[in-house]
Amino acid sequence: MADDFLVELLKGIQTNIAELGRRMDRLDSRMTSMEDRLERIERRQTAAQHFHQQVLVHLTSIDERIDNFSAELVGLTRRVAALEARG
Repeated sequence: MADDFLVELLKGIQTNIAELGRRMDRLDSRMTSMEDRLERIERRQTAAQHFHQQVLVHLTSIDERIDNFSAELVGLTRRVAALEARG
């Protein structure tokens, strides 16, 4: 009788361990899926950051061109004023 009790107890433990193993496998699968999703998100974020950096560089070069153009216009205005003063 005690042997039957121990056998049933061990069978219950074995069943519970098997169920725990199945649950751990599902959890591992879900974690792997989440890791894959995070990697894809990180790649997209990196691509977006590179794009933003490119836009910033382009805007900076436009700003520099506008500054140069403004300086040229100031110089041109002075030349025109000097020519008008002579004339």
